[in-house]
Amino acid sequence: MHGNVWEWCQDWFGEKIPGGVDPLVTPQAAERVFRGGSWEGIGWNCRSASRGKRSPEIRYGVVGFRVALVPAGKSPFSIPRTISSFPLKVGQKAGEEWTGNSLAMPFCWCPPGKFTMGSPETEKDRDSSLEAQVEVTLTQGFWLGKYEITQAEYERVLGKNPSRYKAEAGQDSSRFPVEQVSWMEATEYCRKLTEQERATGRLPEGWEYRLPTEAQWEYACRAGTTTATAFGDSLSRKQANFDGNQPYNGAEIGPRIGRTITVGSYTSNDWGLHDMHGNVWEWCQDWFVSKLPGGTDPIATQTATNRTSRGGGWHGVAENCRSAYRNRSTPNNRGSYLGFRVAIVQSR
Repeated sequence: MHGNVWEWCQDWFGEKIPGGVDPLVTPQAAERVFRGGSWEGIGWNCRSASRGKRSPEIRYGVVGFRVALVPAGKSPFSIPRTISSFPLKVGQKAGEEWTGNSLAMPFCWCPPGKFTMGSPETEKDRDSSLEAQVEVTLTQGFWLGKYEITQAEYERVLGKNPSRYKAEAGQDSSRFPVEQVSWMEATEYCRKLTEQERATGRLPEGWEYRLPTEAQWEYACRAGTTTATAFGDSLSRKQANFDGNQPYNGAEIGPRIGRTITVGSYTSNDWGLHDMHGNVWEWCQDWFVSKLPGGTDPIATQTATNRTSRGGGWHGVAENCRSAYRNRSTPNNRGSYLGFRVAIVQSR
């Protein structure tokens, strides 16, 4: 039990050790737990309480396992979603989840449909010059990341972590959103992930990982709503990570954390997507143009000075977290408030 090889455990890795009756960490995370230390390590890592963590897909010469025999019907074990969710295909309903890539990243299905993009004239604090409403038809559904890309997920694909907010206040920041990422780097992440998943056979022909278009992003953010946010016509710090001193439309004032936090810390929208409001601004595929692109499967492709970002961030006010609010940055900008989430789309 001490040394020889690390031994896999059933649990996903959580920052806090689970307690209580028959504890097991079951929420989807980036890594699984192993215990016991190994032949290559130091004695300190072989202590009874020492905990290790790695991607469940990884194979090391220092990691093995032992088997438990448990009473039938009482086992908390289940088939990992990374196995049960193959193969990737068109979703059947809004919010359906798929987690079949090698990083065990959860995605939510956004079905094809029509919606009104932008904000109505009655919406408080709208920018009339940038948010004039247009009708949009999306002819193909797409999968969108349930969470913003995390530091751990970024590092596993590109081998680096550019984020400013690492190991904040003694916390494990691996599940914080990656930030200080330029549009070019976010795009490269998508390209590399597509290449990697095609090579392993996990991504079928005709699909690719890509930044969402601005229309896809707002469609997914709204998740069928027509209000200022996915949660209604107000926004408080109980619903998103932004400067809580400046909530939206009369909502309760709350504390300002002043940095990013673990993805999924707040309630999801109706399609299962978390942090579409706040935490970090999210890059979109489009160049930024003042008039919203409308029509069928719109995307602003004409070269401009800036690329579009959406959703608001930890440092800003709630007004900027509205579903229709539009932001832009130069493609090489690397702010500690800029991150992204990934879509899986059918190649054109």
